[in-house]
Amino acid sequence: MASAVARIAFLPSLLYNVLLEKASLRRWYDRIDQTVVLGALPFRGVSRRLVETENVRGVITMNEEYETRLFCYTAESGGFLAAGVSRTTSEGVLVWSLVVSWQQVFREPQARVCLSGVWWCPGSRCFENHKRGCACLESGGVLATGVSRITNDGVLVCSPAVSWPQVLRDLPATEWQALGVEQLRLSTVDLTGVPTQEHLQKGVKFALKHQELGHSVYIHCKAGRSRSATMAAAYLIQVHNWSPHEAKEYIKNIRPQTLIRRSQFEALEQFHAWVRNQSPVQSGG
Repeated sequence: MASAVARIAFLPSLLYNVLLEKASLRRWYDRIDQTVVLGALPFRGVSRRLVETENVRGVITMNEEYETRLFCYTAESGGFLAAGVSRTTSEGVLVWSLVVSWQQVFREPQARVCLSGVWWCPGSRCFENHKRGCACLESGGVLATGVSRITNDGVLVCSPAVSWPQVLRDLPATEWQALGVEQLRLSTVDLTGVPTQEHLQKGVKFALKHQELGHSVYIHCKAGRSRSATMAAAYLIQVHNWSPHEAKEYIKNIRPQTLIRRSQFEALEQFHAWVRNQSPVQSGG
């Protein structure tokens, strides 16, 4: 039930947060310390700015998959979900996700792709029909493993002995990886969800790993208020051995709209007890 309510409320509440940011009533994100940046859903333009200006090389996503599917870079890896290819049909056709630009999908020069967003390989029943009247545009290109040539019609000609997974092997594994960013998804239901202790420990470990590398980590949910604030508080508890109350108040002084709910605060108390029982207490300085 909670998950269903969260799904219904997702788009209206996201729009509400966008309007507040446009009216300068809320900031989309805030830097918490030298490592952690806490904020709302990282739209594609926001993501590039985080990489370029905030040195973000790690992202902790507290959202469920449906929340990020249309608006954010993805971290699907392996098979046909790599590099913007959303699925493959039984005819051997690779279908491109329309939310991904060809410049993101392809790396090599000189290739041409069809505006329909479909890669056609000889052997498909629809291949000949597609060749006729296929409108094409120049893009970044795709001379990946197994693609022997690209015709004037924008058709990728594949070596018959090469499978599609081999063809995709040389492309960036994920959209985030193409930006040089590692993503960790710790799915938590919106509105009422509480991160598990396993997720809190995993997220803090991820942040500390990037801290050691001199990177920044973007911790986000939909609005950067509750789920992600809970994770950021766990990080501060681990790093400074603070109490949950100290971590909560520190974050709220920087990002006033944060709201760590009672159930989330109780999860932080459990996490704090776990940290105190560790020997020695790990600290990022």
